[in-house]
Amino acid sequence: MNDFQQKKLERYVKGWPSMTLDEKFEAIKYILVIHKEQVEQYESALELANKALSKSEQMVEELQDIRKDQQRELDKLYSFIEINEFIQEEYDLYEGRLACIFFNEDESEMSSVNKQVSPTEPLA
Repeated sequence: MNDFQQKKLERYVKGWPSMTLDEKFEAIKYILVIHKEQVEQYESALELANKALSKSEQMVEELQDIRKDQQRELDKLYSFIEINEFIQEEYDLYEGRLACIFFNEDESEMSSVNKQVSPTEPLA
């Protein structure tokens, strides 16, 4: 309610006892018009609030969907990390086996070279 409407209502309230029936009827009509305007304003505000609430609920749902998607991606990442760790362990084992094989082959070659040139045999 604006200042003009407020002052007019105050005049009606102050002058009520001395008003004629027609003036009282006009005052009541004016009060009803102002009341109707206020109700419309409240309804409009309520409608805006409901729209805002609806939009907020929609945003919450979207954020929950995003969170679910991120959780799925995180789960995939953890799976990849586990697989990578398993592959790394297998690679380390394989690398260790290869090192043993090469070491054993090197020792075998050294052994055969040592057998070919034995310091106990006289040189010819």
